Amino acid sequence: MHMRLGSFGLICLALSACATPEPLALQDPKQFIIRYDRGAMTTAYNPEGFTTETVEKLFERTCDKAKLTQYTESPDDIGLVHVVATCGVGADLGIGTVDIRKRSKSELVDAKYRTRSTTGRVLRKWTL
Repeated sequence: MHMRLGSFGLICLALSACATPEPLALQDPKQFIIRYDRGAMTTAYNPEGFTTETVEKLFERTCDKAKLTQYTESPDDIGLVHVVATCGVGADLGIGTVDIRKRSKSELVDAKYRTRSTTGRVLRKWTL
């Protein structure tokens, strides 16, 4: 299993075309990456580290001032849950990622935003 993921990761790196957050969620259930593109968002998270309710709240917070208008989950055959979500009118997210990391034994979550237009990170700490 690990060898297959390692090879997949190297292929993705070489091709620079893969946008899957799965390896991170498989390695550490307390982390996942939300990818966003102008209000459309996707991820794959590990249910051992997060509940559906918590992930939906994180997507709502990612929408910022806009409202979360669509949220759909579907499990896969390796134990992850895939999410497709959409922010409504007023979402000014651009294109980028939010790295989510749950702190141990708490409901405090670190969220690091990265966008294509900036190389810096904005760190936000959310209590759920």
